[in-house]
Amino acid sequence: MASDTQTMREKICELGRLLFDRNILAFCAAGVPIPPILEANFPLGEIGFCEFAPAITDELAESVVKALHKKEAALAGLAACVMAPWHGIFALAKTVDDAYNAVELIDNAAYIILMSSGLSPLSTHAATSWAERTALLKEEIAKYGKSTE
Repeated sequence: MASDTQTMREKICELGRLLFDRNILAFCAAGVPIPPILEANFPLGEIGFCEFAPAITDELAESVVKALHKKEAALAGLAACVMAPWHGIFALAKTVDDAYNAVELIDNAAYIILMSSGLSPLSTHAATSWAERTALLKEEIAKYGKSTE
C-alpha cells in the first residue's frame, strides 16, 4: 500500500488546490456528511469522512486512500469522494474533468443544504430532514423504474 499511498499523495498535492469549494468546507469544518439530495448525486452516495490526520502528511494520504478504497462502487461511475475533517474534499476519478464534475455536484448539494436550512415546509411533500428528503427522492425515482444504487 505504500506505493498506492505515495501515488495518491502526489496526486493530492498536484490537484489539491483545484478541488476545494467553499460550501463543502463548511461541512468539513462542522463534521457533517453531505447526503445525495439531488438525483445527479445518487451515484456518488453520501459523502462522508476519512479519519483525521494533519495536513500535508503521509498519514492524511493514507487516511484518504483507505476511505476511497471503501467507495469503489462510486469510482465505477463518476468518482469516489471523501471529505477530510477540517481540510476539504478529495475526489478520485478516471479524469480530472470527472473529479471536478463530481466535486461540483457535491458543492451544489452543499450549497442547497446551507441555503435552504431556513426554509419552511412549503408543500405536503416537505420532510423534516435531509434523510427523509433523500428517501422521498428515491421513492419518486423508483416510480419510473430507475435504481438509485
